[in-house]
Amino acid sequence: SWSWARQVLATLAECADAGGDAAYRAACAQLELPPQAVTAERAAFEAALAHFANAPLARRLRLLAACALAVSHDGVIEVDELETLRVIGAALDCPLPPLAGRPA
Repeated sequence: SWSWARQVLATLAECADAGGDAAYRAACAQLELPPQAVTAERAAFEAALAHFANAPLARRLRLLAACALAVSHDGVIEVDELETLRVIGAALDCPLPPLAGRPA
């Protein structure tokens, strides 16, 4: 069920400095999932990732694409957002390659 995706997306939205609600709504829309209020909790986040771990590859990739939309929604991907996205990718057995950036 895609309802588990809300927990993953809400956790990503919590990483956002600003605009987390808009990012969450946009990511839910990409999955054609009505946004609902979700409290980001670590145990629920881990349970949601476990739920998707054995899902078909197309479903995992669709979730990961929605996650990528959530972290890039404001036009800036912060380090903690990227790290959380990479954790999600690894948990879904869809690892993201290291992304090169300019040193700070």
